Amino acid sequence: MKIGTEVEGKHKGLPSFFMDESELDAVIEKTDKLLSKYQKVRHLYVTSDNPSNEVIDKLSILEKFFYITLEVKEINFDVPTNIHIVLNVTSTDIWKLKETDSFKFHNKHNDVLSTSLESLYSTLPEEFLNDKTIDLDTIV
Repeated sequence: MKIGTEVEGKHKGLPSFFMDESELDAVIEKTDKLLSKYQKVRHLYVTSDNPSNEVIDKLSILEKFFYITLEVKEINFDVPTNIHIVLNVTSTDIWKLKETDSFKFHNKHNDVLSTSLESLYSTLPEEFLNDKTIDLDTIV
């Protein structure tokens, strides 16, 4: 798990824990200790390519203590109302577009969402350099 400042999206600027879904059990077990040691951190950013219902249930426990962001590559679950979802879409083609070009998402019913690149913000790798690793085994 890492600790740092969220640099993207809805919770940009918040002190945050960044973790993989595999660390959820340890975080649930040590929530009180984490909240005591890192008093300013109230945001969890969790990555899970395709979360199970068990992962969603664990996040529901933690949402009593933290704002939750869940980054996924697929949504095969009912989206909880109190969890912020980041859908990670991978495309090398988007980097070939000009700032004024647009992209869109559509479904089989032709519902469309679109935006131009100039409406987005960019995050650079160096913005993550200040994140620090936390060994959950040392939290007692």
